[in-house]
Amino acid sequence: MKQVLKAYVIIFIAVTMGNLSALIIDHNCVSLPLIPASAIQQAKSSLHIAYTHTSHGSQITTGMADLDTFMGGTGLYAWNDGPLAGSLDIDDYAMGSTDLGHEGDLSWYYQTIDYLDNPANSRINVMMWSWCGGCSDNTSAGINTYLNAMNQLETAYPAIKFIYMTGHLDIWSDANLKARNQQIRTYCINNNKILYDFADIESYNPEGVFYQYATDSCEYYADTYGNTWLGNWGTDWQTAYPTEWYNCEAQHTEPVNANLKAYAAWWMWARLAGWNAQVTSDRFAYHTTAARNYATVGVGMQFSGVGNNTATKMTMAKISGSPGTYGTLPTDITQISNTAYWTLHSSRGNVGNYSLTLNLSGVVSAADFPDICILKRNTDNTAWTNVSSYISNRTYPNITLSGLSSFGDFVTATGATLASPVIQNITYSANRIYVQWQPISGATSYLVKSATSPDGTFTTDTGGIFAGTTWSCPATAGKKFFRVVARN
Repeated sequence: MKQVLKAYVIIFIAVTMGNLSALIIDHNCVSLPLIPASAIQQAKSSLHIAYTHTSHGSQITTGMADLDTFMGGTGLYAWNDGPLAGSLDIDDYAMGSTDLGHEGDLSWYYQTIDYLDNPANSRINVMMWSWCGGCSDNTSAGINTYLNAMNQLETAYPAIKFIYMTGHLDIWSDANLKARNQQIRTYCINNNKILYDFADIESYNPEGVFYQYATDSCEYYADTYGNTWLGNWGTDWQTAYPTEWYNCEAQHTEPVNANLKAYAAWWMWARLAGWNAQVTSDRFAYHTTAARNYATVGVGMQFSGVGNNTATKMTMAKISGSPGTYGTLPTDITQISNTAYWTLHSSRGNVGNYSLTLNLSGVVSAADFPDICILKRNTDNTAWTNVSSYISNRTYPNITLSGLSSFGDFVTATGATLASPVIQNITYSANRIYVQWQPISGATSYLVKSATSPDGTFTTDTGGIFAGTTWSCPATAGKKFFRVVARN
């Protein structure tokens, strides 16, 4: 039976350099339902992949092997070790059971040249190698040897896409591993490379919870030395949500970790085949942006009128949107006493993005025209509280409300008549951070708000300079989270 795979709410940041962009495949790229079937089919018809790895790297193909069955067995996510109609062509273990080795090892580089120069492999247009433990004990010089060799291969074989990779998590070499992986990330971002961020993907559970001190088996600890074991996020999640993952023979780790690796791999194949998703990485300079997932959430709009017939005088003319994690689009307006509610529900995770148009042609008097308030459901699911004052400026007989975004940031413009600005790029240059967003129709100005954590208090950031739809501020140490508000 086909499983329903939920799309987790993610804020995407595009890291753009000139006319090209780095393609960073990380924990932001595991929402399989967001990939159109047409993009999957395009990848299967156009990509011919050579992938060489040992046991850790097999988590990607192991996860991919059982994915199609989990998704209903339609063949959409089928792959094969070699060309086969209807399947993605992956020459698995293309150069045998081997990997990128350890410091300064270039045997993989020469094997790649021999492989690509063989006419039997002329169909190959994507090349990927994985690490085993070679990042954990590597040095800056050793990683530079790897990066330079990859760049030389790209120059020698310009028709082939070469995929860089980070090393798997290793709590016993935590500090050095993180430094080496960040060295790879920074190089890929700065030089517009393709990176499959193996380590980043296994640092998060499916709902985006980050584990700072984790290892490849999904075990996580209290500190960088692995002194205090706290649990295993993989087994915890699999126990809590038994129908939302599939079993697979994942070496060294839990099946759900290999599931995520497979989702991210298909995201990458689709991107390489031309799918224009607006995503690269949230790991740029010192700054990031993210959406917080909550145990239980709800969002609502409360319509208050003078009489008892407020709800019956409003009908839903149009609704569109993208429900968030376990979110549902409401189909009707519910009346409770003298108040009508239009409610977005989510059993956990964010509610998503919505636009609602109400037809108020049944409202016959100004007194009955409802005031509107945005509400949030407490995380303990016991009560509703206001997050905006009542909105009274609207156009009769129709009112359009838009700009509902992730939990905790519902109203982004006076009267809720302006859309939420979408951040397109966060870049770093000359010790400044630049935030750029899409222009919003009707907006006369913008506010940039920042916080030091995704669930912190966002306040207007007065330390920056506006230039149209770009805002910049001096770079400071530590993470900073941004939101942009449109105003009129």
